Amino acid sequence: MAEEYITMGLIDIKSTKNIEDQTDSVRKSVFFNTIINVVIYIHLFFIVLIFITSIINQEMRFMPMLILAIDMSYFLFIKYVSKKVDNNKPYIIFCAYSNLMFMALAATDSSNSVNLFMYMCSICIMLFTFLVNYQSALIAFFINMSIIFYLIYQPNFAWIADLLPILSFFVVTTAIAWLYQRTLDNSMISLQAARQQLMQDTLIRQELAIARNLQQELYPKPQHYSECLDIGASVQPALETSGDLYDLIRLNDDEIAIIVGDATGKSVAAAMVMAMTRSIIRSEARRSRNPGHVLRHVNAILHADDAVNQMMTVWYGVLNLRHHQLRFANAGHPFPLLRRNGVVQELEAFGTPLRSIRNFPYAEQTIQLQANDRLVVYTDGVIETMNEQRELYSFDRWCAAVRDIEAENTAGLIDAYCAAVDEFRGAARQADDLTLVVVDIIKDPSEVVTLPVADTTAVVVTADQ
Repeated sequence: MAEEYITMGLIDIKSTKNIEDQTDSVRKSVFFNTIINVVIYIHLFFIVLIFITSIINQEMRFMPMLILAIDMSYFLFIKYVSKKVDNNKPYIIFCAYSNLMFMALAATDSSNSVNLFMYMCSICIMLFTFLVNYQSALIAFFINMSIIFYLIYQPNFAWIADLLPILSFFVVTTAIAWLYQRTLDNSMISLQAARQQLMQDTLIRQELAIARNLQQELYPKPQHYSECLDIGASVQPALETSGDLYDLIRLNDDEIAIIVGDATGKSVAAAMVMAMTRSIIRSEARRSRNPGHVLRHVNAILHADDAVNQMMTVWYGVLNLRHHQLRFANAGHPFPLLRRNGVVQELEAFGTPLRSIRNFPYAEQTIQLQANDRLVVYTDGVIETMNEQRELYSFDRWCAAVRDIEAENTAGLIDAYCAAVDEFRGAARQADDLTLVVVDIIKDPSEVVTLPVADTTAVVVTADQ
């Protein structure tokens, strides 16, 4: 699945691949360049210092300057190689070479200054830890201790008391280096886990985006069913996918089915229940023209499926396009609003949500719509919208909006209704899906008459013509 998304270009692999490796590599590179630059500058300083001293004393000391120059050239070479090679080898060579130089000085110098060189060897151990790993640091620790003790003090135990402080320093240095590396390793593990989680979250977001687009395709676009009415619909999901349903089914030349539903829950689970219920309703709508019968059959099918746990409220109406007669049944859905002559009323029809009570007898209601009537079917996400003060938009505000808001068409009405709800909500998060279906009766069918003509064809004219 990940490869498919990468191929599709849905994931920017450059921003997530090997984050922990890149971070550790950059850390080592910056630290190494800083250390080696300091070493090179120290060499250069002593070369210049010896040269100036030789001029003042009128005695040129070419050998020390040559040794320092060769040594500095070696460090410059290591720095060059580190930029060309993407691994730990330059770091290992640098640490090992520095360690050998300090060991050589400790072996040739007098015992009075050996402690200083042992401190320097401990610094090499820390460099092994920072640039390579703590295993290399432990190996360097034991080798340094063994060689220095043998070369300087010979195999006897008289020096144990004198070396206890420096031995303690070695142990503490190694412990600090080990703790540092372990902390760094843990950080890398955490970073890798975060990267994997980021990848999973990215995949989930892309999958939800695809699911959202697919679900939007399930919602039919309102068509021009008749010159006497205008129908508009909209779904505004709270999350990536919605548990709300609306559908417009052309049953025959004279009737369309209007369905609005709301599944319990949100996001993917509710969307799956919504899609399944939509398919069942579409199938049953072809078999029966009675809204109550359709809901009873859908309820029986959902009860028979043990995989479905969610309930769903559904309002199902059948509108006759010729006579504007509306037959409807309700399965626990909020009552639609009918605005007639400036007064808003509810179209009451009682019933329980689908899959709540087996074999519930959903009753059919009938109403005759008139010219200038407005039917608004909605989900509870409208009236249950909350603002930042946790106040509900409420049924009263919704009725006032349906009564007062006007627009040129149903699309404009829906935009205005949603704008009113959004304005009330303010900066608060949308907590529930919001679905609207609006039917405007522009004029009565009786205003459209058919007049015969000589060739027995018919033309459609309006009454005012």
